[in-house]
Amino acid sequence: MKIYETTDSQVKHIASIGISVWTHNYGFDGVDSLMADFLWQTFTPAVILEKLNSSEKKLFSVSFEDRVIGFIEVNLDRPCPTASSRKVEIDKFYLLESFCNRGFGGQMMAFIKNWCKAQGIPDLWLTAWVHNERAKAFYLKHGFEHIGDTYFTGLKGEEHLNLVFSLTL
Repeated sequence: MKIYETTDSQVKHIASIGISVWTHNYGFDGVDSLMADFLWQTFTPAVILEKLNSSEKKLFSVSFEDRVIGFIEVNLDRPCPTASSRKVEIDKFYLLESFCNRGFGGQMMAFIKNWCKAQGIPDLWLTAWVHNERAKAFYLKHGFEHIGDTYFTGLKGEEHLNLVFSLTL
């Protein structure tokens, strides 16, 4: 497995994985028009390219046997909704389903923790949907603590409860 900064040539890979992982985790009862609109506005090559060119974001691709299998997106300046002094968010920690429970996620987490430490980042935060049991267990296993709640409102204002997790490095 290799983890490296995402390049311009990988924006389609990242967009495809984003749609796949998001749909698997949140579209378990199908994809309605709100979700379809969200997916096609969020995971496009143009949007990914814009993130690559932003000084406030960092994207890392994860590959195995020369194929992209996941990515990590870090927001370098997004205050945590429950602890505003925490500014660095793991916004997306995506791994294709067929690579889950094979040790790749743990390697990805070790990578991002080490990268943050090397940048002098003292802590991280992230959110997980309240019904995503596997994600919640994974983050707790890797030292994150549940510090509060927030809502995802990306589907035209619908509120979906998310748990906020934090980790001191």
